[in-house]
Amino acid sequence: MQMSGFEQYVDLIAERYGVSFRAAPPEHIAILEELGLPSEAIDFFSRYEPNSCIDGPRRLWPIPEFARENIDSVPGCYVFKHGYIVFATNISGDPCCFDMNDNSPDGPQVVQFWHDDSLESKSREELEIYAYPIAANFVEFLDLFIGKWYENDR
Repeated sequence: MQMSGFEQYVDLIAERYGVSFRAAPPEHIAILEELGLPSEAIDFFSRYEPNSCIDGPRRLWPIPEFARENIDSVPGCYVFKHGYIVFATNISGDPCCFDMNDNSPDGPQVVQFWHDDSLESKSREELEIYAYPIAANFVEFLDLFIGKWYENDR
């Protein structure tokens, strides 16, 4: 079996936060594809879906939980229609999103919105003002999760 390159992240996250991962069942993989996550995130979550919320400097949720963030939760339901896909949150509930309008070769940028900003009627252009960049792509997000954010959270 080919290594995905995510094992280093998964091992450290499991050790530091006492969580476990599993291969996502087919119905959860279908959710990832339906949401339109970038390929590296689909690869990661397909192989390493958290069994429960990873309550770290950013929260990584099981697939059905972060899917609900895009459909039923504010501001995820407002930004999703403009190409932002929620896949994590911070401890305050601010969503971390892939900016699917970013066509960088290394994958879309990860941005964060504040959950208490009024984003309901904002256009894509207006949302860009509220989108706070936190990582160049998903791999950098994971690097920060196990590195700088973890160290700052201790």
